[in-house]
Amino acid sequence: MSSGDVAAEETQATTRNISWIGWLVLAVPSMIVIFLFFFGDMPWLASQSDMGAANEAEKQLSFGREKERIGLLRDAAAHYLSALQIKADYPEACVALGKLYYQIGEKEQALDWLYKALEMDPPEEDLIYNNLGMIYASQGEYRKSLGMFQRSLEMGLKKGIIYKNLGNVYMSLGQYDDAIDSYQKALEHKPGMWTLYVDILTQVKINNYVSPFLALSDLNHTKDWLQRLQAQHTPLDQYIWAYIAPVINNHDNDDQTPEERVISQLNKMLREETFCTSDLFSDIEIPDEVNEMMQGELVGEDLYYVNRRLLDTAYPDYIIPITSTSDKDHGHDVYLATRDMLRRGVTDSDLVYFDEESVRQYVSYSDQTSRYHDYLGLAYFSAGRNDAAIEQFEEAIRLWPSNASAFLHLGNALTEKGDFEAAEDALESALSINPRWESAQVALSLLRERMR
Repeated sequence: MSSGDVAAEETQATTRNISWIGWLVLAVPSMIVIFLFFFGDMPWLASQSDMGAANEAEKQLSFGREKERIGLLRDAAAHYLSALQIKADYPEACVALGKLYYQIGEKEQALDWLYKALEMDPPEEDLIYNNLGMIYASQGEYRKSLGMFQRSLEMGLKKGIIYKNLGNVYMSLGQYDDAIDSYQKALEHKPGMWTLYVDILTQVKINNYVSPFLALSDLNHTKDWLQRLQAQHTPLDQYIWAYIAPVINNHDNDDQTPEERVISQLNKMLREETFCTSDLFSDIEIPDEVNEMMQGELVGEDLYYVNRRLLDTAYPDYIIPITSTSDKDHGHDVYLATRDMLRRGVTDSDLVYFDEESVRQYVSYSDQTSRYHDYLGLAYFSAGRNDAAIEQFEEAIRLWPSNASAFLHLGNALTEKGDFEAAEDALESALSINPRWESAQVALSLLRERMR
């Protein structure tokens, strides 16, 4: 055998060895993936993957909104999708994608994302149904649009806006009497004490929306502390473990996970147990502030605060879920309370604490109310009720003197009536507000030809 043949054979042998190693390198991860596919995620792996996911998803959503604000829509969509990859049950990201796709004309995808958001119990269901109605209306699917707006109305939120949108759909259908009725109802729900209160409640609800995922995210960081309690090295470990262990596998409340039961039980312990006066802390150096508080009677929030501080002092190397979860629990409670109140509807008794006169003055000059009068005027004009239309346009201008649209429509109505000089004044006012408005320019030009 020649030296060349020997070298070739050695090369082939080496290649076979390398190939065998390479296949092994590829096969091991593949076997892990196959194992997980059939048998599910291992608990520790799921725990690690959940840690910090909620915060990271919120960051991605914020990045996306900033990109969208400056017009980088493709980048914005990428961030929204990243947020959903991190946290699949994130309704805000779905809504953001729905609005973005609607903005670029991809209406079917916009509908898909908004419907996905509704499956996640989002904090602004009424607005999502309203957005669905607007998309269907833009597609000419007016019957579906009416259904979405009616669903939004059932929730008792932002009724003025919804009735206005209903009026717009009826105008597109040529059902002018229905449009007039809808716009009149929009004016009945114009900004006032009721709508101001609803807006406040809605904002409180949105600000306190806490996903159950967020409420539990801190517990992922407390695995070591829970293992420490389970080992029961000290009397304090034994005391706390005896308090929380019974609830972990208690299925009386099927709506709660074991993690939720642990958090709830810990908070209950801190609010009800006076273990801070026992000898469980005899070997622990208690902060002076806590010592001073322990000299008096501890009830309510004082008891809760002292117990929290004592636990933080006793376990300085561990993260205890109640140190940050209570605020989130409170936020979630506020969200649920305001959501339920808004769903049942705001009653007169809810408004007795408001100064009606102050609220009336605050909202009396409203561009939104002015627009409602303008829309109602258009409906009257389309129905052939010109005098009623003129009254509405004039009221719209009184409430908002910069309403160029109302001046244009008033000019058209006055032209139809034959009052050309008043019509010319109205159209000139529209152009003084918006000099480049082509519709007003054309209307004024046609009017002046008729005046010659």
